[in-house]
Amino acid sequence: MIRIVGKTSIKRDIRTPTTISSVVSELGLNVNSYVILLNGNPATSDEVASPQDDLVFLEVFSGG
Repeated sequence: MIRIVGKTSIKRDIRTPTTISSVVSELGLNVNSYVILLNGNPATSDEVASPQDDLVFLEVFSGG
């Protein structure tokens, strides 16, 4: 499952094993605006997410 948590929330399934960079491109995300977690652990864009994995993009917020 792919989840985006932030100003916009999205949930979708991962259909086939794919790199995180492919998911980022497909969804049109700016990788620098998110913390990426794969099964609860920090992940890099070259890692592969499979259908049984939990891939979460947490939007980075700043302010004060």
